[in-house]
Amino acid sequence: MHDKSEWLQNNFALVLHTIFERDACKELFLYCMDKICWNPNIIFKSPEFLDFESSILIHILKQNNLQIEEIDIWDHLIRWGMAQSSLSDLDISKWSKDDFLNLQETLKDLIPLIRFSELSNEYYDKIFPFRDILPLTLKNDIKTFLESKYLPDSMLPPRNPIISIDSNIMLPQQALKIPEWIIQVQKTAFIPSSRLLYQFKLLLRGSRDGFTPQTFHEKCDNKGPTLVVLKIHGDNQVIGGYNPIGWKSLKTNRWQYTKESFLFSFGNRGNLDDAKLSKVQPGSEAIYDDPSFGPCFGKTDLDMRKNFNEKDNCSAKKRCYKHTITNSTKFAVEDYEVFQVSCHLISAENNSVI
Repeated sequence: MHDKSEWLQNNFALVLHTIFERDACKELFLYCMDKICWNPNIIFKSPEFLDFESSILIHILKQNNLQIEEIDIWDHLIRWGMAQSSLSDLDISKWSKDDFLNLQETLKDLIPLIRFSELSNEYYDKIFPFRDILPLTLKNDIKTFLESKYLPDSMLPPRNPIISIDSNIMLPQQALKIPEWIIQVQKTAFIPSSRLLYQFKLLLRGSRDGFTPQTFHEKCDNKGPTLVVLKIHGDNQVIGGYNPIGWKSLKTNRWQYTKESFLFSFGNRGNLDDAKLSKVQPGSEAIYDDPSFGPCFGKTDLDMRKNFNEKDNCSAKKRCYKHTITNSTKFAVEDYEVFQVSCHLISAENNSVI
């Protein structure tokens, strides 16, 4: 299965072109759309992007859950349109009227699918120089929107986030990895991300609420699945863990078993290439739930005691999980956050939560 997944990753553009509009490949096509929603750069930064057919790009841009900055979509489409129109001069001040007309014709079905409602700050720098390729009605409606913030009918609303989270520790692109990992460890039946909405409700922030086990359990017990995220003091590493069964301040039988918990780390540069997932090993103690301790995963795999922001009161030594998540075996946290995790299915008909 790993080899098939790796082959698909390396031949994604080929697969997408092969299965597009083939009824027999509908499930695989939905899988590909899901992958694109989570990671649009798999298409937009692909070496084959400039060879994509407009019909496929139209289908991609119609995805309400496409997780990419709208200005990046604009930049990629301009690049794609120039390639289709044989426009190689990047200095548009040298373009003729026909050059703009050719680009307008090439992008006429794609431009209306851009969410200009998200481009207020970038409009005059990035879009205004290409204003001649915009349909007249859309051009006027964008002007109305910029002046009044009223959204005309010709403009699409902003895209829906796959997740909703208020974090001072994780970057948005890092937070997007969490639902992906949850789905991976759960091994549940495939549901396209366009049908899912993950919500992360902030329960506790150390810098706001405190760093003691008592505060942790007061705010986080009996909340269902939770995500713990912390920044290590001194080196800005971001690590954490997911507890699918929740915290309860158990008086007895404090060791809890689950196959769906995991630890993770993001390094310290915000680069997703540094992201690491560490699953609990089969049969191991996954969670230690003690009212006198903070969040603890495994036997010291991630251990938080006393005042978490004081020297050496936290530790991370691999025992019950598959990988080491940090080389800082003992540390203090600079800050930490705990989120209640919920996942809702979105109606395909009207985008409402089921």
